[in-house]
Amino acid sequence: NTASSTNTASDSYTSSNTNTDTINLTSSTSEQNTSLESCTSSSTSLFDCEIIPNFINTQNYSSSTPISIPCTKSDFIFSISVATDSDIFVALYNEFNDINTNNYIECQIGIFSNANIIQIGKIFNYNLANINGKTVVKTVSISYVNSDLTIYVNDIAVTSETVPNNFSKIAISPINGVISFNRGSLKCVSSNC
Repeated sequence: NTASSTNTASDSYTSSNTNTDTINLTSSTSEQNTSLESCTSSSTSLFDCEIIPNFINTQNYSSSTPISIPCTKSDFIFSISVATDSDIFVALYNEFNDINTNNYIECQIGIFSNANIIQIGKIFNYNLANINGKTVVKTVSISYVNSDLTIYVNDIAVTSETVPNNFSKIAISPINGVISFNRGSLKCVSSNC
């Protein structure tokens, strides 16, 4: 499995990490012995079922209800169980206009393409690779701790990058498909992790 991006923007953070080691979100990080679970505070946001359609061949976050990150220091663990027939695109931003002006962090979660990418600004080049159009169910998690943004699929870390802390909202988009999730949570992480 290979993840790559051909975006050549000078300010982009592009990851091609294909780490296949299973990493439980409650286990210790690679740099510290403190578990993420022990770092999480009592501040947990739960959100209900949402269906997000997008039948155009580009990201469209206007159909997604923005998820606010209520954490004081912005360190958090975001997790959802999703059914999707598309790769999943996630935008981390402050105001919706940040997306229009390409001033946000975008993640591609390669459910079908295996392309797992984190970069500043829109991901323009991608291969969705869902030839048969079937829907799969996955648990997708994003942790942001000590400036490291890590994406997990079914508790396996698929990519990680150090990114600036300049976002307070999350939005989700498929491309030419539908994403639905029936449960989700966002836990704040204490600043002493």
